[in-house]
Amino acid sequence: MVTTHENQMDHSWYEATVDRADYPALQGRHETDVVVIGGGYTGLNAALELARAGASVIVLEKLRLGGGASGSNGGQLCTGLHRTQPWIERKFGAGMARELWDIALEAKDYVRDTCEAHGIDADWRPGRVLLAHNKRSVSEVEEQAEYLAKRYNYSGLEVFGNDRCAEFVQSDVYHGGADDRGAGHLHPLKLALGVGAAAARNGAQIHEFSAAEGYGVEGGKVRVRTAGGEVVADKAVLAGNGYIGKLEPYLSRRLIPANDFLVATEPLGERAKALLPGNHAVSDTRYHMNYYRLSPDGRLLFGGAASTRLFDPPEIERRVRKNFLHVFPQLSDVKFEYFWSGTLGITVSQMPHFGVLQDRVHFAHGYSGLGVALANKSGAMVAQKMLGNGEQFDAMARLKAMAVPGTRGMKNIAVAVAMAWYRIVDAL
Repeated sequence: MVTTHENQMDHSWYEATVDRADYPALQGRHETDVVVIGGGYTGLNAALELARAGASVIVLEKLRLGGGASGSNGGQLCTGLHRTQPWIERKFGAGMARELWDIALEAKDYVRDTCEAHGIDADWRPGRVLLAHNKRSVSEVEEQAEYLAKRYNYSGLEVFGNDRCAEFVQSDVYHGGADDRGAGHLHPLKLALGVGAAAARNGAQIHEFSAAEGYGVEGGKVRVRTAGGEVVADKAVLAGNGYIGKLEPYLSRRLIPANDFLVATEPLGERAKALLPGNHAVSDTRYHMNYYRLSPDGRLLFGGAASTRLFDPPEIERRVRKNFLHVFPQLSDVKFEYFWSGTLGITVSQMPHFGVLQDRVHFAHGYSGLGVALANKSGAMVAQKMLGNGEQFDAMARLKAMAVPGTRGMKNIAVAVAMAWYRIVDAL
């Protein structure tokens, strides 16, 4: 079997543990205030907030809601952006860094508040730990925690040394880390489907299996074509992220699609509690990070092994098992029962990319692997911008994205070489 974007979630534990509503494919011509292209976190939250404000909204999703990275990720609700605050300060200045930090903190609250307001049970659990994979990384984690406490008054990080690692994970490969009490983990697909259902209840029309085959702005309207029909709207939201492809070349030239791979073990019974005594989500400090957590039914969900290529389940198992056994050699007898992947969007700067095209087409993407909180909040920021309150959106839009040079093939080769280099760095 060859894996494609169409079947990335076929063998997902997330997919196996949800009840889906069916949304019809678009048929015929429709007019609306806003058309949203993409049924992931960004698109669905934009649709929800716009519909709640009284706008008519049509959502077009190529496959099923949450069928991309929004429903396949590691489920970790993290603090901050991909880049550290000192890096952001050096690049954009202290004032801008503070604005972005405040938005990132609000993003975590936005997800939890949205779940509470709309009755979304996304299996939320508090607790996330960042573990240092070498001694140098321990110092870096300590410096970051001290910096955030001093400059941003963030006291949620508790740093610990090698002597306390066993409190968080049953593994001998780590040297210390930080417990982020302001973070946690959840079921990402339940979150996406819950937001979609809330948007539909508030009047948004959702259409699955309705890929946007092309769009344009003419006569003051946005026109979007699908195989079954057409949507004519006053404004549009492009929320395809790593799946934007040829639909909008300007965006695809500024985005690097990368695939992460995840597995779910068989239920581990009492062994599960020993592996992660505090039921924290875990990620490490490797460039190609390993990340993992326990599911409510006692499986270990383990991810990583990023690549520009897609693989079928046997190859996913092979690639992930190597890292899995490095962290947990005591689990060599454990079987993997689920295998899946998701495509995320990475910018050159690894900072998000927001903007408006032709005065009517809004976009937000490029979360670079840290999108569970921010992608949801971004949808709300897009909606707020359209409704006349664009302060936060405009702040994010000041982060300009550099185009990736070369043809698509050359770009993929360059990215593959860079990823291979960082694997060597991780190994060393």
